[in-house]
Amino acid sequence: MGEKPIQRRGYFMDRMVAGRLLILKESDHIPALLFGMHDPGNEAGFTANRYYGANYVVTSKAVQFRGFFTDLHLGYAFDLFDQPTETFDGVFGGFSVTHSKLPQVELMLEHDSFRINAGAKILILKRIQILAGLIELKRPAGGISYRHSF
Repeated sequence: MGEKPIQRRGYFMDRMVAGRLLILKESDHIPALLFGMHDPGNEAGFTANRYYGANYVVTSKAVQFRGFFTDLHLGYAFDLFDQPTETFDGVFGGFSVTHSKLPQVELMLEHDSFRINAGAKILILKRIQILAGLIELKRPAGGISYRHSF
């Protein structure tokens, strides 16, 4: 008897090449500016997966006020070679906030050019990072990672 195929819904991670080029470093009064690419093979037309390809420019600025640390981001995604993308398309942005009394907890809110998402990151034992969020403010998402600096 033939088995029934597995039905998958939602987004699934895939491996890809990504790169970012810092154009302008952040200073006291000027935000950082960078150019980024996700999956450049997508732009050249020689990748089977077209979900994650994107080109973008983004500006970022860190702001401190009364113990709060906020990172603000605003960007624009575009197609270099008229290849459709499902990652970014047009204006996107977001912010994250932490407090000096609880630096291991970070709250985030973003508009990824398609939907509004929210999340929180918690750092445990200075190495293990747990992410919990809501895609479109209704569907749960999460992850866990290990952090190490050289």
